[in-house]
Amino acid sequence: MGLRRLICFFAFFIIMRPLSAQDKKSISFIQKTHDFGIIREEDGEVSCVFQFINAGIETISIKKITASCGCTSPAWSENPILPNHKGEFTLTFNPKERYGAFNKGATVFFSSLSGNVTETVSITGFVQFPEKSIEEAFPYDLGNNLLLKDRFFILGSVCKGTNKTQIVEIFNNGEVPISISGYNLPKYIKVNSTPTPLQPKENGLLTLTYITHDMLDWGYVADSIHFLVNGKKTSATVEFRIDLKEDFSKMTIQEKVDAPIIKLSANTVNLNTIPIGTKKSAVIRIKNLGIQPLIIRKINSEVSYLTVNCKKKTLKSGATTNLTIIVDATYLHPFDFKKRIQIISNDPNNSIINLYVNWQTIK
Repeated sequence: MGLRRLICFFAFFIIMRPLSAQDKKSISFIQKTHDFGIIREEDGEVSCVFQFINAGIETISIKKITASCGCTSPAWSENPILPNHKGEFTLTFNPKERYGAFNKGATVFFSSLSGNVTETVSITGFVQFPEKSIEEAFPYDLGNNLLLKDRFFILGSVCKGTNKTQIVEIFNNGEVPISISGYNLPKYIKVNSTPTPLQPKENGLLTLTYITHDMLDWGYVADSIHFLVNGKKTSATVEFRIDLKEDFSKMTIQEKVDAPIIKLSANTVNLNTIPIGTKKSAVIRIKNLGIQPLIIRKINSEVSYLTVNCKKKTLKSGATTNLTIIVDATYLHPFDFKKRIQIISNDPNNSIINLYVNWQTIK
């Protein structure tokens, strides 16, 4: 019996010991998170008070508080807090240049006779983005009091036959209503502005539509567009870039079998050395290995001093044509060059081919 009582005593002691230690330093927060909601930078710093109760049996005090960010400042008193008494500390948040949502934490270090305890709290909220001035919101001035939010647009790849629309936000920065229309536009671009007319200090929308069916070009196409504002041409332009491709998705299996096949006699041309002030040329062959006629849609050179001449743009089955490549080194400097020529055709499996031309200019 003595041994059994001893075992029970030690078991009770082991169970109760951590509970007693925990009770000595028990801290109960009224809330551990404070949400400031939406705040404004111009209103300055905001503060909140965190309250807690010393629910333990020992007197405690706040030793220190560390914040997770320099934008958050803690303030506290080191006065002791008796058991069953309330304590508090303050967290202040500085919203300067802290736009958007925020979630900041702070660690509170409590001290007592039996040791230290740490607790964490947090503050959340959203700092409003500052309102932009007209010049910041519409930084592009086309002239004639017409301001735009943007004037450079990459429209990406578009299959011929589909329309591509771009909407631009505009602003009338003048004192009289304005009406907007296109100036000498290609027939494949249509312009519409709303509202019409655009009243002074009013926002509007400028809609530009590419009707790709009417475009004669292929591949990478660049357009610089002027506008008429109350009949006067704008001094600046809106820049558009579009990559116009052929849509092969509707071809039948038989059409794919009978499709043209483009074949180059070489995909790289080495012109070796070219003395500065001279020209040098080379010739490669293009052949149609397919059944239907091969149509050379476009040949692009990435630089003006590399030109390409193609004798025939349509090749029947089995036919060939010469592609003459000319490098004009008149104004070049000594250097090793590697430039690209892009060949666009109606071969559905190889509609874009890159041909590389290498040379070294020497004195």
